[in-house]
Amino acid sequence: MGQHDKEYGIILNHVVDIGRRSGTTTTAMGDLRPSASSVIVANASVFFEWLSGLQVAKLPGDFKNVRYRMFAKGGTDVREGDSISPIYGITGLSLATVRDVRPLMDFDGLTHHVECLLDRVG
Repeated sequence: MGQHDKEYGIILNHVVDIGRRSGTTTTAMGDLRPSASSVIVANASVFFEWLSGLQVAKLPGDFKNVRYRMFAKGGTDVREGDSISPIYGITGLSLATVRDVRPLMDFDGLTHHVECLLDRVG
């Protein structure tokens, strides 16, 4: 996999931080709000594909317009609900939320890469 990783690394020309909510607080109305987040993966090499009008539904009536598909190397710790903060190479995106994470397998049964969809937040 060494040579394959080098070749795959050539197309991973965007750099992001992957953050995760690490705590919640309760408001006066009893709602949970995120209180803190931490960077899980700093300077992760990824690739973005811009999508035009793709809609994803998780629950009935819960449609989201997804703007980007993100590709990352296998083993990258990214989960649904994580936040993506671009650092280098991405124009028009300042913050996104991860949806629909899918690890894709190689022919030998190992994770080749991870794909996920992103909602643009900012």
